[in-house]
Amino acid sequence: MYKYRKRKNKKNKFIALVFVLLFLGQIVLFYHIEDSFIYSKFDNISSSFKNKFVQNDNNTKYANAAEKRPNEIIKNPPEKIEDYSSYEQFIVLENSSVLRSFTSLNEAYDFAREIKESIIIDRKDEKLVYSNFDRSILWNNDTKAGDLFLVNKWNNITSEYTLEEFVNLTAKRSKSINPRLENMLLDSKAYLDLSKLAEDVYADGIHNMLITSTYRPYVTQSHLFEARVQRLMDQQYDREEAIDIAAKVVAKPGTSEHQTGLAVDITTIDKNGNIHPLTGSFVNTNVGAWLKDNSWKYGFVIRYQEEKTNITGIIYEPWHLRYVGMPHAEIMYKLNYCLEEYLEYLAKEQHINYSAYNGIKYSIVYFDSISSPDLISTLKQKENIVSLSSDGKAGVILTLLNK
Repeated sequence: MYKYRKRKNKKNKFIALVFVLLFLGQIVLFYHIEDSFIYSKFDNISSSFKNKFVQNDNNTKYANAAEKRPNEIIKNPPEKIEDYSSYEQFIVLENSSVLRSFTSLNEAYDFAREIKESIIIDRKDEKLVYSNFDRSILWNNDTKAGDLFLVNKWNNITSEYTLEEFVNLTAKRSKSINPRLENMLLDSKAYLDLSKLAEDVYADGIHNMLITSTYRPYVTQSHLFEARVQRLMDQQYDREEAIDIAAKVVAKPGTSEHQTGLAVDITTIDKNGNIHPLTGSFVNTNVGAWLKDNSWKYGFVIRYQEEKTNITGIIYEPWHLRYVGMPHAEIMYKLNYCLEEYLEYLAKEQHINYSAYNGIKYSIVYFDSISSPDLISTLKQKENIVSLSSDGKAGVILTLLNK
């Protein structure tokens, strides 16, 4: 009897142990499923955005293009995404960290404009309203600002547009910087790279470069255009014909890149003061040839190419440089894209990685508006932002260092 009870006790202990192990297994399984559900929820939220970032493996045209792999710009663990619901409407961030929040946009702006690499997000409407990286930009649904915004006969800027951050080239006159006129203004960021370009032109033994045109306000462009129209009318063209012909040579007011402060016309001047005319033959001069081969290294492109007239609406102008910044100038040069084509390319691809000639790696991301949830999410998380630019319409182009 005693042996039977002993065996029965052992059996009962064994059954109890089995039940305990089964119970513990269910707990472990429950937490594993719950944990997987949390992360899969986060992955599902961002999956549509991540899919846009997969590089096209067939994109063999892309000279020196970067790795063809899923992008990690947005993919962060959920604990890194801060809850902003307790803040006031306008949140000021610096390097993804909240500094302060305000009920008034003006107060937020006054605070943020003193802080480099800051942004303001409207928490109520979930949109970008201000950024201060390579330049200070107040954002709306039709912002015209940044290195890449498009101005042409189909994308105008108003007479109210003014150049806010500029350098007077007259004050910077040197052996390499030779402005033709007094008070020639240029966008501050564009000037920094133009000065490097001019120094290297001079170092290469070319000492006859002349800067002949930079920023033009709306009124000045109006006078230039009307003068061209009148000249044609004097040649017996009626006004409508004269306007059509003039617009192929001189941009109508509101359609000229010179109004942005990002464009510069360059020619040559000899020892006797003779200035080379702004014609296609400029490309055959020592300065014209140098700019054609090298201007992209400094963030400039020959804006109006001979074979792109039907796209740009402007005749071939080898003397007209447009600042778009790096790496965009290099990409446009390598792909032989004008600005219209490049912006269409970015909008289609939405994300590209690029290794520049100097070894710096970039990520370029296109967002369709300042209210894009993906843009807001990115700005809340990223610390390696180089620049923000509008495309001249509703789109936003974000350029980051790709570490």
